[in-house]
Amino acid sequence: MKDNKLNIRTIQPGEESLVCDLVTHVSRQFILEEFTPEGYGLFQTYANPDAMADRVKAGGLVLVCESATSIVGMIELRGENHIALFFVKSLGQGIGRALFDAAIQIKRRETPGLTEITVHASLFAVPAYVGLGFEPTGPECFENGIKYVPMEYRIARVLP
Repeated sequence: MKDNKLNIRTIQPGEESLVCDLVTHVSRQFILEEFTPEGYGLFQTYANPDAMADRVKAGGLVLVCESATSIVGMIELRGENHIALFFVKSLGQGIGRALFDAAIQIKRRETPGLTEITVHASLFAVPAYVGLGFEPTGPECFENGIKYVPMEYRIARVLP
């Protein structure tokens, strides 16, 4: 899938169900075991179409990556610099890198002094975030039934 057929764009009204279906499918495959029932319930409450639509209406950033036939990835940033959701259908295809780079470009334009992007990475996702240039900022945490590692990506001062 590493080709020019990927398109990164902002989510469009009415696509929240498609995006949340992708999030649910990938989370069940890779991170469900990291959650307690309470944690997964909290996650599902956050990753639902109505909640996502409300966050976008309030100015939240949700980008999607689409191939010729479907949405194959998404990233949502909360506030100026925190990744709230980041899921791709296929690993190692350049989808995550393309989404992350696009999100950084947008956030740097919105917040010129931006110096870092943060995330509470699932244990499964830590290697992928390291591959993007993130570093752990603390030990593994367990909060509200969710295990995660706090991580940070330092942004270079010079705009590309």
